[in-house]
Amino acid sequence: MSLLLKFPSKLHNQALKCLAIAHACKAKMETVTDEKCQKVFLLVSPEVEIFGSGAICKYLLNMHGGSDIVAQSVQVKWVSFVDSEISPYPPGSKQMAKSLGYLEEMLSQNKYLRLTDIDYLLYIVPRVCVLPPLLCCVKALFYLFSPQF
Repeated sequence: MSLLLKFPSKLHNQALKCLAIAHACKAKMETVTDEKCQKVFLLVSPEVEIFGSGAICKYLLNMHGGSDIVAQSVQVKWVSFVDSEISPYPPGSKQMAKSLGYLEEMLSQNKYLRLTDIDYLLYIVPRVCVLPPLLCCVKALFYLFSPQF
């Protein structure tokens, strides 16, 4: 049985976070928007349901994230950043500007961005700013000019 993520439309951003982690972990997951739901939940089997986006992300990392604890901690870092610094604030607000300024500062401290960091930002950071399209361009250039690929 594949994983089934159910959520009401008002919690779409939380569902996106779960989907981002599932994508990063290469876990196959189906989604259903159900207005009868009060929370985001993952149906693992007929007997097992996991409620809450944080618990779902942790489950996905534990079950499908591989054995690389450092990579898992990078995923948790970006999920936590979005939860505390991006999701709570409306686009264009002073708080959002401050959070995006912090993100810019954090990213500018590294001479090189790892592709995994770009992937997590692409899938996890909500589409409320220009960052995701910019990261798409950076990722495309990385693939074009990297001798590894």
